[in-house]
Amino acid sequence: MNQDQLKIYTTIKNLRSKSDKNIFEIKKDDIFYQTLKLFPPYLLPKNTLKSLYKVSFEVKSESLIISNVGANLISKTPKSDKLYPLHHIGLLIIKPSHPVETIDVGITGNIIDSKKIIVRAESACSPSFLMGSQRCNCYEQWLMIHELAASFNPLPKKIIDSTNPEKEIKNYFQIKNGIPSAKSDRQGFIMIHMTSQNGMGSGSNQNIFRTDTTETAHLRHRGEYSAEQVFNTSMKGGFEKIGITPDPRILNNNFGYQIPAIILKYLKITKPIILLSNNPKKIDEIRKFGFAAESIHLLGRVDEYDYQETCDRKNEFKHDIVSTKQLSFAEELKKLRHEIRKYIN
Repeated sequence: MNQDQLKIYTTIKNLRSKSDKNIFEIKKDDIFYQTLKLFPPYLLPKNTLKSLYKVSFEVKSESLIISNVGANLISKTPKSDKLYPLHHIGLLIIKPSHPVETIDVGITGNIIDSKKIIVRAESACSPSFLMGSQRCNCYEQWLMIHELAASFNPLPKKIIDSTNPEKEIKNYFQIKNGIPSAKSDRQGFIMIHMTSQNGMGSGSNQNIFRTDTTETAHLRHRGEYSAEQVFNTSMKGGFEKIGITPDPRILNNNFGYQIPAIILKYLKITKPIILLSNNPKKIDEIRKFGFAAESIHLLGRVDEYDYQETCDRKNEFKHDIVSTKQLSFAEELKKLRHEIRKYIN
């Protein structure tokens, strides 16, 4: 951070020490406007509306959070074209000793009244998401959470039949005690997409602040991705060839893995969590933040194309992948729907 940024961060950190809240929201005009001027979105006070942005501080991780207040969307699943309602928020999480984390969050269902909240936290993967690479199953895992969320939260007929669906979807979610939640009795889902963590958080360094995390991660991950083939090595070997820590999310006291828990604190979630993940580090960090949490394994797809990387994740990164036998997307979807119903009933 530069001196101006560090000064405002320190001011906010000192302010929160007077509060016993997990999340401390910045209300003072001068500090609010100064924060949005010095950090992304870099808006001057005259362009910055407090009705559109929030500045908060998460106490346990000592993280500054900048976000928009969110928008209600009619979303469609890429796989089966199912329509479902979604509340979408964009956030930045900032610390002096870690690169800026950029996160998209999608909420559907009633996260206030659901007995348990279904959560999927996923790092970006450009080769899979943009280019359709089959050597990993990252995209299928993200498609899976969309399909699951939509199957439990179909778009209400009232909105489908409306002559003004935009007006209807604007009123579908409510903000209650600071929590955005659907006006329904449907199962709550939270989808967390960590754009800055392209390739397992490749943009991170130990104790180094940088604002270009996404670009750094983008080029480093492309280098790691190339190194695997150029040097005929594994995922771990690809990271090591370009001189960075395999799975840089573990740097800075596992800060990359703390992001989902910080988001849940920001959303004021207190309910038990069902995390869709094979990565024990993800659930460990959520539990360290005080959440009651359990996990359901999520693979998305296993076949001859992604078999090697699935094995690397299991053997090198110790993901809880019980079986690497072939599994289709449809088979996985059916299995997960059944397991989720068991957990929430």
